[in-house]
Amino acid sequence: MPRRRIRLCEHELPGPACMRGLKIAFVTDIHISNMYRPKAAEALFERINALGADLILWGGDYAETLPHQRAFFSLLPRTGAPLGMYGVLGNNDKECFGSAFPNLRRMAAKAGMRLLVNEQAVVPWGGGRVFIGGMDEWKYGAPTARGFFRGAGENDLRVLLCHYPSSADAAFRTAAQPPQLILSGHTHGGQIRLGGFSVYSLGYGRRYVKKSRLFFLSGWREIDGARMLVSNGVGESLLPIRFGAPRQIHRITVV
Repeated sequence: MPRRRIRLCEHELPGPACMRGLKIAFVTDIHISNMYRPKAAEALFERINALGADLILWGGDYAETLPHQRAFFSLLPRTGAPLGMYGVLGNNDKECFGSAFPNLRRMAAKAGMRLLVNEQAVVPWGGGRVFIGGMDEWKYGAPTARGFFRGAGENDLRVLLCHYPSSADAAFRTAAQPPQLILSGHTHGGQIRLGGFSVYSLGYGRRYVKKSRLFFLSGWREIDGARMLVSNGVGESLLPIRFGAPRQIHRITVV
């Protein structure tokens, strides 16, 4: 099977002077499945590990069946970062595990990822700290950012992880301070895009997404002083086809 073409997108993020040089890898929507088998995904994990990131953040939708979820978490230890790995849930992850969510949390922890479900982690780096707030997924969960970023100061970086772009609206309403960086996925960049049209513009998925100023398919926007990235992700749903929405992983350097 030929190796998938996955574009590495390099970004620079203005941040506190003491955080300059911090490298964050962001990967989302891998969707390991019969269309993207674990053996084929091995090269992806090797590539992520070679990025030299200080911190790896995962945006959810890791696999599409329970056996494939197990395969994802068996591959995860091939990657690593000095400051650790943190992730959030996607709708597919909830569908796979259902009421057995504690099994998912244990599996993630054993593989080296801390799952953040309406909770945050604080990671020291240099002369500051990275606050990572992770929201629950929207379709089956109840995302909130209540209390996120409380105590963060001028030398700290406030990062929000949310699988659905629209969920980030709640962070501006409920967080103790607004995020500076928002990382999201779910859309696959439209997966199949022809000009301004995609499966989303034709209505796919709209019933799962509240109308939101933050719902856009791909790329960067500035929202109330925060920079928001919606990634095209790596995998596919329904059909193993991409057009006009290349697969992406990201490395963000604080400058």
